[in-house]
Amino acid sequence: MTKDEMEKRISAADERKTNGNAFFKEEKLTDAMQQYEKAIAILGDDFTIKSPGETRVMTEAYRESAAAVKYPCHLNMAACLLKLERYEEAIKQCNIVLAHDQNNVKALFRRGKAAAELGRTDSAREDFRKARQLAPEDKAIGKELRLLAEHDKAVYQKQKELYQGIFGPKMESDALNEHDDALEGYSPPTPKVNLTRRARTKSSENAHYSGYNDHW
Repeated sequence: MTKDEMEKRISAADERKTNGNAFFKEEKLTDAMQQYEKAIAILGDDFTIKSPGETRVMTEAYRESAAAVKYPCHLNMAACLLKLERYEEAIKQCNIVLAHDQNNVKALFRRGKAAAELGRTDSAREDFRKARQLAPEDKAIGKELRLLAEHDKAVYQKQKELYQGIFGPKMESDALNEHDDALEGYSPPTPKVNLTRRARTKSSENAHYSGYNDHW
């Protein structure tokens, strides 16, 4: 495509992104996602400029300009999908961004949130820890790691109560410390500890969510 065509595509996509951000602020999440999807579609994947005087540097510059619009749209899509509790789809959007930039803190954070809500605590913890390494001062990341630690503590307590009910106090201690020998092949189900969609009041959830919910 020509230089002018590329500029028009980037401008049109950026306008869609801006519209999407406005819808998001009004909590019109479906409308916002439609705008982000249109922006992504407008940009496509071909950023090669084919015009007289075109240089590799120019092509790369336009590629970066297009990426600066496209990948924030994927991140903003993930933010919408988190609010809609469509966690698998949110993860996919974050994966697209991380394939382009493996150190994108917002993508790691939002993918971690989605994984946590789906009960995939190991994956969530891995994402949050990497995000914290990249942004050690961010309070939202620290809060999510504390929530996971509280969850682990609750799971341990539930397991302790379960083993105590089955084996009694002494065997409960043995089961927790050396459960493979104590249970001898018996595998009780992991107790449910309100893992998915962790309970929070609407006000506290919104206050927390704002940490990585800003839009470009």
